[in-house]
Amino acid sequence: MMVKQLNNRTVANKQEKRISKKVTKYIEPAYVQKASGSMFHRKSDVISKNFRIEAKTKTKPSKSITLKREYFEKISREALETDKIPVLSFSFGDGQDFYVLEEHDFMRMAGDWCDKIN
Repeated sequence: MMVKQLNNRTVANKQEKRISKKVTKYIEPAYVQKASGSMFHRKSDVISKNFRIEAKTKTKPSKSITLKREYFEKISREALETDKIPVLSFSFGDGQDFYVLEEHDFMRMAGDWCDKIN
């Protein structure tokens, strides 16, 4: 059982680093929160100036993943406490990440993007 737990953490660490690098490259500087979730003051997995990101992944490629309401509630609470936008990122275990935003954040960001290109 210890080997599986170590494998889960290793896969999660890789995802968090991947997300941090992509956010830094395309949006703004970001970093991985060390020991996220292990202490009450170490919240969220990836943090940048404007975002708090909670990352979830499967350990091996899969066709589905379970996203629980509590994941959204947790990252929303942490983002609200720090005046940042909450994002839930997930991967089916294949190295590709997807991002979920609350409706009002998506509408605002999409509207800003459309204004820029028009």
